[in-house]
Amino acid sequence: MNWLVFSIFSVAALLFETGLRPLWHIGPASPSLLLILAVFVALAAPPVAVYWAMLVIGLLMDASGAAPSALIGPSALGCLAGGYLALQLRPIFYRESPLPLAVCVGIVGVFVLLVVAALLTVRAISFLGGTPDWDPADYLLNHFLSVLYSAAVALPLGWLLRRSRPLWRFHGQSGPRPY
Repeated sequence: MNWLVFSIFSVAALLFETGLRPLWHIGPASPSLLLILAVFVALAAPPVAVYWAMLVIGLLMDASGAAPSALIGPSALGCLAGGYLALQLRPIFYRESPLPLAVCVGIVGVFVLLVVAALLTVRAISFLGGTPDWDPADYLLNHFLSVLYSAAVALPLGWLLRRSRPLWRFHGQSGPRPY
């Protein structure tokens, strides 16, 4: 995998996601371009590269304020778990259209959301000094809508990402070419 291309796309996704958030939010929901990029990488890169890429993207999500606290780590751990799930689902999503990417963004996004909500809930009820006004149901509902929105945005963005595949130099897979 070309890590320079990954870095450029990650920074661009972060900048577009945070910069355009006020323009394209619908109620509490706004799409996560970082999640779409993470799933795209998870469907095509070698497994070790997937885990590193998911960790980096999760740290970017934490740094951009995706989690409702200043804590660095919940989104990173959620993305690592989501990367594992995407690697398990990858043989199912071998297709030549952006639709499988959108479906996988929905599945992986919900899984990442559940992991992050669980980590933040454990932090809120433990001795680690969580926020007393933490409402996991509100967090899950608002972010579930964002995951659905991200899956919808993944359709056109997936087409563009597929066109950029030669730049990424994904290799090292055994078996048929994935997504």
